Parts: sequence; structure tokens; C-alpha cells
Amino acid sequence: MGFFDVVDSVVDTVTETAGRIKDGAEFVEYIARKGGLLDLEYLAKSVGRWASPLSIAPTPILEGGQRILQGMRFTTGEGDPVAGVSFIEGGARFEEVAEKFGTARPDETWEGGSAPRAYDRRVDLQEKHVAILRDADRQIGFVMSREADELREVRRILDGLHEQLTAFGEYSKWVGVGQIGKLAQAAIEFEAVRQAVTEASKKMWDMHEYANNNAAVVTEALELYRKVSAEATSQDSIGDFDPPR
Repeated sequence: MGFFDVVDSVVDTVTETAGRIKDGAEFVEYIARKGGLLDLEYLAKSVGRWASPLSIAPTPILEGGQRILQGMRFTTGEGDPVAGVSFIEGGARFEEVAEKFGTARPDETWEGGSAPRAYDRRVDLQEKHVAILRDADRQIGFVMSREADELREVRRILDGLHEQLTAFGEYSKWVGVGQIGKLAQAAIEFEAVRQAVTEASKKMWDMHEYANNNAAVVTEALELYRKVSAEATSQDSIGDFDPPR
């Protein structure tokens, strides 16, 4: 269970100040227990018995946590990520071309001699190249689409954690009354930020790993492009057979 999984159920039941105190204390208790802050867990239970409005303390700690998340979010860029649709469409076009090679081969009306054999070899090579280009386009299109989905998911999580720290402030503020309360509020907010940043850091690391894996696939695809380019240049230089232009 994520550390903000209980937010929605808490929000649904908050209607009055007394309810805010009680539910806020329960939420703080949950975070404190998850973070191993036993004294704060006990304090939160005590706070839950108060039934009068409490002063709202500022939350610079939560704002600091949000700034960390904003920095992570900045590294994911802006705008819609490129989904690789053009490469997927390119692979489909190469597939259409590949299907036509069967009718391009010499038939019984053109047999014997070196020209038909050379032409057939050239068709074989072109068919091979088209298949390679088709596969390369598909690989890059797939990896770009996958990376776009991964990036959207990371952005969604970072944005969600940012908003959830704001929501958490609506509950932690009920602890911040008196000097002891302010210390407790600071401790519980530090714990909330720690958990949020830990979760965000994990997603950023996952994105780093995804990027490395995607880069490896793109490198393989680029090698396929280079292979076709080198073979096409080499064969053209031989001049064994060139159809009329």
C-alpha cells in the first residue's frame, strides 16, 4: 500500500473541524507508524481526542519536498513525448514493399544467361534489405512508444506525489499546536517528505534503467541501418547488374 493510499477515504469523511482533527490525527498516526515514529503515533492518538479548531501552522517542510519533486519533474521535459508512430508506419510501408518482391523475380520467359541470375541476386539482396529496414523501423517505433508510455507514467507519479504532499498538509497542520505540536508537525512532515521522495527516486531510477534498455535496442536498430547502407553501397560499386534508369 502506498503511503497516500488512505487519502481518498479520509477526504470523503471530513466535513467539520472536529472531524478534520480526528481524521487528520488518524492519517498522521498512519504515517508515523509506517515511518517507525512511535512517539508521534501516540501523540496523534491524543490529538484525535481534541474537538476544537487548531491554528494552521505553515508547512515549509512540505514545500521543500515539493521543490525536490519539481526538480525531478523538470528532468522529464515538457509536452507530449514522441511516440514513434512514424517509424511504425514506416515499418508497415516496408512490409507492403516486401510483399511485392515475389512478382519481381524472373519467370520462365526470361531464363538463361548471366543477366537473369544477376537480376535475381539483386532482388534477393533488396528483399533482404527491405526486411532489415522493416524490422529496424519496428524496433525503434516500439521502443519510442514504450518510452513515451514510461515517461508519462513517471510524470503522473511525480505530479501525484507533489499534489499529495499538499493534501498531507491539510492533515499534519492539526498536530501543529503549541511548541510540542510544532515539533511533532515538523517530524511527521519530514517523514511524509522522506517517503514521497523515496518513492519518486525509485521511479526516477526505474526511468533511468528503462532509458538504458531502450538505448540498447535503438543501438541495435542503428546497426541494422548501417548494415543495409554498407551493403547497398558495396553492391552498387560492383556494377554486376543495373536495371535501366
